Amino acid sequence: MIRHAVWGLILNWAVIGHAFAATDKLVIHINEDDSALFHEVLTNIENIQAHYEASDDDVVIEVVAYGKGITMLLAETSPVADRIEFLQFAYDGLTFTACGNTLDARAKHHDNITLLDDVGMAQTGIVRIMELQQQGYSYLKP
Repeated sequence: MIRHAVWGLILNWAVIGHAFAATDKLVIHINEDDSALFHEVLTNIENIQAHYEASDDDVVIEVVAYGKGITMLLAETSPVADRIEFLQFAYDGLTFTACGNTLDARAKHHDNITLLDDVGMAQTGIVRIMELQQQGYSYLKP
């Protein structure tokens, strides 16, 4: 009977410990218009997700694009739109964010600016990166 109680406590601690396990967080900074770079970043995301899934841990990733990097997230210009759509479907903790200031600047010279589905927006991409770092996100600039 005591042995069952001890095993019950150990099991509860294990479950509680897993529930309170820290989720790792990563922000990826994109400000270059480079198709090879876009593919590299998406492959990195797949590799990171596979690593965390294999260890039964969670990771949250946010990709923030501004300046020339906004090309990655625009419906009319993204060379990786299909991969982004697949990754958004496959991974719950993945977010793509476009810079509103960059979009505003592009709108002065382009009639139709449409973000890919489920891409968020922060008014200032650099400030968004700073906020995420203040929230404990690791930073990656490939």
